[in-house]
Amino acid sequence: MGWEKAEVKVNGTDVEGYVNGLLVECPMPKDMKEMKSLTVNGKSVKVGAYEVDTRDDRLKIVIDVPDGTQKEAKSDGESPEG
Repeated sequence: MGWEKAEVKVNGTDVEGYVNGLLVECPMPKDMKEMKSLTVNGKSVKVGAYEVDTRDDRLKIVIDVPDGTQKEAKSDGESPEG
């Protein structure tokens, strides 16, 4: 899966961002002190973690997935090596 353009709101401020699975990257709004809310393509999401890339003031965000909602790989109990 590659990066896709997305409509992102950080603390209520519209910014142009990109999404790749559970990762979001976007410009950091001016005067942002902490992450209070995040909306991606009109859907409010919970932030698991984020960091600020201070070289160009961009946010790198990991979306939190509630327990049990992420798809898990199924195993048949056999080693793939045979």
